[in-house]
Amino acid sequence: MDQTLFRYCPNCNSASFHQVSFKEYVCRTCRFNYFVNVATAVAALLIWQDHLLLSIRKYPPAKGMLDLPCGFVDPCETAEEGLKRELQEELDLEVNHLHYLCSYPNRYEYNGVCYHTLDLFYQKAFMHKPVLHPRDDITDARWVKTTHIDFE
Repeated sequence: MDQTLFRYCPNCNSASFHQVSFKEYVCRTCRFNYFVNVATAVAALLIWQDHLLLSIRKYPPAKGMLDLPCGFVDPCETAEEGLKRELQEELDLEVNHLHYLCSYPNRYEYNGVCYHTLDLFYQKAFMHKPVLHPRDDITDARWVKTTHIDFE
């Protein structure tokens, strides 16, 4: 069980900080409790005709790999607001009427830390191919025919 994220209590700096369950740490000195909560991530399945939009990651983890347009929800945002913001930041794309598909518990490893996430997936089908301007966390975006996607 011990997957220690912290060596010292964030409240009193004691070295008596220990993990008591999968999601809870307690300080033996000051009794401070810390709960590890999941981060909310959002992803879009953007569809035009029989093509799915895939982005190319600009940074680790998985730099250079194909991905769905996605990102993390900021504090005080709804999932839909977060996804709309991410699509604007990464593709310069304004999207309305996203359709919720499903959620999936996941893990996101970054800088040697494993973050537990709850990934929320949304879909949007376009009648006309939108103009995209890849930027921010992606280097490019490609419309890929769904029958040609290699999920490996």
